[in-house]
Amino acid sequence: MSQIFTLLDKMKGESSSKDSQTSGVILGGEWIRLSKTNIRKCLIAAHLTRKVIATAMKDNAKIIITIYPPSFTKSDSIEIPPIKMDLLQNLIRNKIAVYSFGEGWLFSEQGGFDYFLSMLNFDYRHKIEIDFIDNLHNNRKIVCRYGERKTKIKLKDLVQLLYQQLECPFRYSGYDQSSIKGVALFNEITNKDIIYKIKEKTKINAIIFGDIDYESLHNLHLSKIPYIHLSRRILENALLGKIRRRIMEEISIDLPELEILKQEEFGTIFKGEI
Repeated sequence: MSQIFTLLDKMKGESSSKDSQTSGVILGGEWIRLSKTNIRKCLIAAHLTRKVIATAMKDNAKIIITIYPPSFTKSDSIEIPPIKMDLLQNLIRNKIAVYSFGEGWLFSEQGGFDYFLSMLNFDYRHKIEIDFIDNLHNNRKIVCRYGERKTKIKLKDLVQLLYQQLECPFRYSGYDQSSIKGVALFNEITNKDIIYKIKEKTKINAIIFGDIDYESLHNLHLSKIPYIHLSRRILENALLGKIRRRIMEEISIDLPELEILKQEEFGTIFKGEI
C-alpha cells in the first residue's frame, strides 16, 4: 500500500522552501511500507484535529491525509504540550500514518487552487506573488492564483456555477451583469493594500477569497471590483474532493475506502498553538 505515498508525492509536486520540512509523510511511513495487511480506510481532511484523530481510531483508518501539516511543538520551542503529546501517542499507539500536502500545494501548478479554478472553467492559470508591508513594518509576501476563461461569463452565472459545485451558501458583491474573464483566488486577504496591488499586476474582473479582514474588505468595496467571499472552511472543503478523486483515478487495485471529513465549523486545529 506504499504506492499511495508515491501517488501523494506526485500530486504534491515540488514543495516550496517553506513546506519542504513540513510536508509529505509526517508520521508512520515505515508502518505502511512494512505492513503486510491491506489498508482498508483513509481519512482526508483539511487539518489534523482531535475529531479527525478520534474518527480514525474509531473507524480503524490507518492513513490520515491533510492539506495543512500539523505542528506538535509550541512555537519556537522543542517542547510538546501534554494535550498534543496525548494525541501524538494515540497516533503512534494505533499506528495511524499522517501525510500532509503543505500550504504551498494550494498555489502550485496543478495544485489545489488550480483544481478549484478549473471547476469554474478558468483554463489559463498562473501564480501571482504580491509584496507588501504589514502593520509591524515587516516586508511580507502573499500568493494567489490567477485564472482566465476563454470566454467571459456574467457574475450571476459564475455565482450560480459555483453554487452548483459547492452546494452551500456564500456571499458575493457586484453588478450581476458584470463580465468576468480573469479572477484572482486568495486563501485570505489580510492587508488593505493587496487590493490595489493586485489590480496593478494583472487585469482582473473579480476576486474570490476565503477570509478577509475588515480594512481589506472596505478597500475592496471602494475599488468596485466584484468579489465572492467563501470562507476558508468552504474553500478548503472543496479541495478535499480533488484529493479523493485523484487517488481513485490512479489506484485501481486494493483501493482503500476514502472518507472525506469536511469542516462543519472550526474546532481545535492541531496546528500551532492549541
